[in-house]
Amino acid sequence: MWRVWKYALGSFNDDTTHKYDNKIAIIRTLVMLQLVLTNCFIIAGNVRHWNDVPVDQPAQCELRPHVI
Repeated sequence: MWRVWKYALGSFNDDTTHKYDNKIAIIRTLVMLQLVLTNCFIIAGNVRHWNDVPVDQPAQCELRPHVI
């Protein structure tokens, strides 16, 4: 399973980098987990503030004439 994960992350089948493949895969896994966690926080913030318009006040928008 680890070999499949390494190659899915982009490990090389090269003799010169063979001894570093595990370390590279661990670093790439940590970067991928950080990206997934960051995206989860962004999505959670969007869902939490999805409809944050006060009920007692109508939404205000300012209409400006289009100037060319």
